[in-house]
Amino acid sequence: MLRNGPFVRHYYSPVIRGIMAENGILPAGRPSYQIPSGATFHQVLRYTDWYIAGTGDQQPDYRYQRYEEAIRMRRAIRPQRPVAHVDIGCGPGLFSWVFLDWAITLGIRLEGIDLYGWDHSPEMVRLAEMVRDRLAGYIPNYPNLQYFSNLEELLNQITENQRDGVDYTVTFGHVLVQAHSDENIRDFTEIISRLVLGARVDCALIAVHALSGERSGEFQNGWSLLTESLNQTGIIANQLDAGGSLIRRPGARFARLNPVA
Repeated sequence: MLRNGPFVRHYYSPVIRGIMAENGILPAGRPSYQIPSGATFHQVLRYTDWYIAGTGDQQPDYRYQRYEEAIRMRRAIRPQRPVAHVDIGCGPGLFSWVFLDWAITLGIRLEGIDLYGWDHSPEMVRLAEMVRDRLAGYIPNYPNLQYFSNLEELLNQITENQRDGVDYTVTFGHVLVQAHSDENIRDFTEIISRLVLGARVDCALIAVHALSGERSGEFQNGWSLLTESLNQTGIIANQLDAGGSLIRRPGARFARLNPVA
């Protein structure tokens, strides 16, 4: 068991900066918070350095801590069940790092976890795989990534691996605040419905807006559009905790997903 670590949070920033140094990429000023699908490797690395590795943070590990607060809303996964994390807008893999550290504290075997992800930037997916390979040198039994920039490839992989009894956690980190067009919501709904309607599974949905005090209206709009779309597809997003209270933390939303009876 790895309940006391090692943890990914201790290594991801040095790993990212090491990749930058090896590629002769120097830190730059604050980049755009949006990464286009055609972004270059230099662009995705500078974005990752500024917003995730911490160069632009006044508070160390700011986004990691925001995501860590959100993952705690998910009840403890039963260690004997198969576990999968599906990160939509995965970037270099930040939410998976938080998820794995959380799993480590629960005593869940990392080799039993499936990590899926989708990002519209192929270079960001390439960076995620590169970071994962280096983190695996520090974290025993680090799972392989099943990350894609092509939506159909992700859907095919999910379908191929679909089975009953899986505990799924679907995450959106800083995605819904900026990506909630009709096309975006349709794609997100397709991914989630492939999970929930394909087998008897347990599925939790977590969305986080990293800057909790800014653009909160856009974040809430994205969340509402997604949950409404899921409902129209036959999936109810139950946003109540065990005590019957609405879960609504600043900049974070949580729901349990079930097929409509």
